[in-house]
Amino acid sequence: MNRRHVAGLLASSLVEFPWSASGAEPLGIAYFTGSARSKIGALIMVEVYRQAGIATVPVSYPGARNLVAAEASEVVGESVRVYSYTDAHPLLTRVEPAVTEWTTVAFYRTGGKVRIQSPMDLRGLAVGYTKGTRACEDLVRDLELKDVQVTASPEQLFRMLMLGRFDVALEGGTNGALVIRRDHLSGLASFELNRLPLYHVLSPKYKAWAPMLSEIITRMRASGELARVAAQAEQAVLSSDEIP
Repeated sequence: MNRRHVAGLLASSLVEFPWSASGAEPLGIAYFTGSARSKIGALIMVEVYRQAGIATVPVSYPGARNLVAAEASEVVGESVRVYSYTDAHPLLTRVEPAVTEWTTVAFYRTGGKVRIQSPMDLRGLAVGYTKGTRACEDLVRDLELKDVQVTASPEQLFRMLMLGRFDVALEGGTNGALVIRRDHLSGLASFELNRLPLYHVLSPKYKAWAPMLSEIITRMRASGELARVAAQAEQAVLSSDEIP
């Protein structure tokens, strides 16, 4: 896709949604406070939007506030979400193809009776996950887990795991690794339960931009540029000791 085509797609969007990148305040890309993968997705999308001539900036929102901001078009959209997210929230528009992926990982304390080697091993155990984590919500529902606790943040999730409040913490692999390193946790084992593609999600006001963004992402994937941008974003997030 050439720049003229991008400009044409953007111009067609501007007919419905008057906005100009020139001199305008950057549009916010909402990401989930405390989620390394969500922050990484936001940084990737900043570059995608830059290639469309649109200035954006990652904006952190706690818990369900992401959804509220997106559905009200207070932001251009949410950084990245699993495929099923827009099925549950039809006001939002999924942009394909995916820009990164989520790994759902079971973390548990070593030295006890708990050992996870498949998702089915979670049945009969006390499980925790962070509120608003759609991939974990889907897994809990699909496995029909009964003893479940929901925490406010990944940090709280791992604190409760270390205190023995539940047997297993479900979290993204990137998020879990960051919390473990930053909080100097030890005595934990992990097992990867699944991998899911993550997609950018547009707010209602900006849904007409989906074809434009899709073409840019497709081109970046084909050239290998998306992988390079994703690696740089991951390095920036994981090398920081700050909460994303």
